[in-house]
Amino acid sequence: MISSDFPRSAVTHPTGGDRGRVPGRRVRALGGSLLAAGLLAATTVGPAGHPTIAAAQGRSVVGLPDEMTAQWRNPSVREDDAASDIGIRLESPLENLRLGTKQIVSVTIVNRSNEVVEDLSLRLQRANAVADTAAARLALTDDQSAYGYTGPFTDVPTPLRPGASVTIGLPLDTTPDSPAGLGIGEPGVYPVMINLNGRPGEGIIRYLTSERFLLAVDDPDAAPHPSVAPGITMLWPLTAPTGLLAGETGEAPLSAPLLLENDDLAAQLQDGGRLDQLLDTYVDATSGESGSALREATCLAVDPQLIDVVDRMRDGYTVAAERPSPVSGTRRLRDSWRADSIPPDAEQPGAGAAAADEWLNRLRAAAGQGCTVALPWAGTDINAVTRTGNQWLVREALSRGTSVVARVLDTEPEQNLVIPLSGYVTESTAAWLPLADTTAAEDTVNPESAWENLQRNELPTVRRSTDTAALEDPAMPDPYPLEPIPAPAAGVRVLVTDNSVWNAPTSGRFAGLGAGVTGVTYQGSLAATLAATGPEPLTVGYSNPETRHDPNLDSDRARLTTGTTALRLAVEAARGEAVPTGDGAPVPEAPEPVLVVPPVAPTAPADSAELLATVARLLESGQARPLSLHEATTPDADTEAALARSTESADAERGESRFGAPFPDPSVPSDGEVLAATQQSNYMNDLTQLMVNDPGIALTRYEFMRPLMLDLLRGLTVIGRRNAEEYAAATAHANRIFTLNREMLERLQSSVALLPPGYVYTRVSQSSPLLIVARNGLPLPVDGRISYHGPPGSVVHVPDQLWIPAKGSIMTQMTADLPTEPDKVTLMLRLSGSQGSVVSDPVEITVQTQGPLIGLLGRLIIGALVIALIIRLIQTKIVRRIRGARGTVGQR
Repeated sequence: MISSDFPRSAVTHPTGGDRGRVPGRRVRALGGSLLAAGLLAATTVGPAGHPTIAAAQGRSVVGLPDEMTAQWRNPSVREDDAASDIGIRLESPLENLRLGTKQIVSVTIVNRSNEVVEDLSLRLQRANAVADTAAARLALTDDQSAYGYTGPFTDVPTPLRPGASVTIGLPLDTTPDSPAGLGIGEPGVYPVMINLNGRPGEGIIRYLTSERFLLAVDDPDAAPHPSVAPGITMLWPLTAPTGLLAGETGEAPLSAPLLLENDDLAAQLQDGGRLDQLLDTYVDATSGESGSALREATCLAVDPQLIDVVDRMRDGYTVAAERPSPVSGTRRLRDSWRADSIPPDAEQPGAGAAAADEWLNRLRAAAGQGCTVALPWAGTDINAVTRTGNQWLVREALSRGTSVVARVLDTEPEQNLVIPLSGYVTESTAAWLPLADTTAAEDTVNPESAWENLQRNELPTVRRSTDTAALEDPAMPDPYPLEPIPAPAAGVRVLVTDNSVWNAPTSGRFAGLGAGVTGVTYQGSLAATLAATGPEPLTVGYSNPETRHDPNLDSDRARLTTGTTALRLAVEAARGEAVPTGDGAPVPEAPEPVLVVPPVAPTAPADSAELLATVARLLESGQARPLSLHEATTPDADTEAALARSTESADAERGESRFGAPFPDPSVPSDGEVLAATQQSNYMNDLTQLMVNDPGIALTRYEFMRPLMLDLLRGLTVIGRRNAEEYAAATAHANRIFTLNREMLERLQSSVALLPPGYVYTRVSQSSPLLIVARNGLPLPVDGRISYHGPPGSVVHVPDQLWIPAKGSIMTQMTADLPTEPDKVTLMLRLSGSQGSVVSDPVEITVQTQGPLIGLLGRLIIGALVIALIIRLIQTKIVRRIRGARGTVGQR
């Protein structure tokens, strides 16, 4: 059963009410069907072709324009709460209460307004029990009148001055038919609301705001009903920003020195840091015999960039503000005089080498005891990466992580499993997914081997352009592969939400997304609810816009309570019924497993630990059974065959929407970011193709360029983009990565160049050669070609091949057939790759094209005649003076 967020037909709006009565329902500004119609009518095409909701009334998000705010937060959901400057914070844990018990709920009220608030009072209200997580998410956005079961009001000491807070206890009674209770007569999951009334300033007593959460109520005395526990699998994400300074290039035989922008990662790895606590929590919960079930039901989902950087940190690293150029020449003496002018704090040694070593050793031990799977590199958005149309960038995103996890953690991670952090894949992305087959031959799986294999077979590896360097190409790429990618030998699986495969062929929880590519669905509504937990709650692109509101309207504790309760609700809803046979013996019906995908974000360790503890309790109680990630994501032979037949018969026209983002996703990278990644990755391919591997040099051309490619994946990361308050900062950081990466590429570009002569060539004849110097600052030889552009009738005879040694230069000569009119001809010369890609800036050469009689030879002859005439005149004058002097002497 699909229990995702889907539009409903009736939507209400939260209202306030006078003390002591339940206010009447008033209709939301946009009813359910009207809202759906309004969203469709008021959409425009946004990044990645997704529709964007038009601007609407509502509180803006700092750093975002109003039209983007409306995509993050439906302005008609809990609008009174959003407009209030009075906040409620739940302080008590409320998971899994027992029927017939009483509890005091601790609540803190905070006055963030500029007015004194008086006559404050609180009460608990509840709505009807919900059957699944999708219904629960909708109920939490309902009008207050839907919470018709109320408890008594509790007065709050007032006045509450601006900036002040007060904590009080509210009675929560789950006793059936209790006058002070909420009318809870049977176990279930109930949406609960804490209603706050008060009189701000000189106004009247009215509704101010609410705090909402899901409450699970159990009856331990109830007889167990015959059912079959579903299997459960939970990912345990380990991700963190690494602070890697962009613009790195490869080195060999040793790796390049590690440069970080800051030392924040070291703080997370040290004792008590976030990553330290996350790993400790997992190890403690899954160790020994008591943790065996939880260990089987969980899998470490590791960011390969994180463990790669941590591995390098162990050998020491530097915190620096900028990266030196790998192609700069030897520093001149006069430059060294200025060395003391560099700020002393521009570079400093990192302090986390020991912590990195200790943490990585513990992680390696944990990975060896259970399941491990690689997340996309740096949490990159797979859909954005495939939009670049660059095969090698896609290969790095899909296959690099698995090999890095295997190398660093010395374990065999789950193979051929893609986990898009966006929660969905587009049609064009699915066409690239066969490249995620990590079980194929080495020359196919390894990006560098695949590159060199294509080079040996003289197949094109980069797009061809003789007019514009890729770094300046303004055209958006075609997101589909240039040639269809063959189906993988072993099937590729991709985790997607159940509401993102609306028109794809399905068999149970599996969906056919292409030849050899299977979508494994998980509950989008549960994942969206879990994503809203933690100090940086997320708004995911697959969530129903009707449920999108500011998650910070509810406190961290309330959202965590909702998350753990939703997890229990999902397991309960998935339980299979025991169907009796003719002889009365029950035959279990196999239930669908529950895949728990927590938010891949810098979550608080305590919140993550509570989710893990909830899974452990479900296993201990027998409400769920452990299921390995491999078993949960691998279809059986019959399902595979059925999907293969359905996929072939449903071979859709290119561009037809069968799956993808079910709703507008405000967190996707923009066209500008995708274009920057496209330009830079294509130019990296051009430079890689320009270089030549040398047996005498340990570094290969692909190794030299790979770190720059991985930088682009960091720039397109999902992490940080799905929180409205952090979105602007995340995009600014991505822009910094693209900027630093481009600056490095420009340095590399300028290091391989034709050097202009700096003067005008004057030729004696048409056969006179033109001389030009070619320079190469790269650490590998360059195999280039000279291309030219000149006026009509110009023909330049360039060398067939221009081999420039590593970090060296050569002088080459050309001959040219040039028109004699006009007197001067300007030629534009550029250095290109062997496949025609432009890699250098143009160089102008001006050639004097005069004929031989008035050319250089003519000038020399005329000059010689003039000089001879002058000499003759001087000689004549001297002879005359001598003769005149002799005549004078004779007369004396």
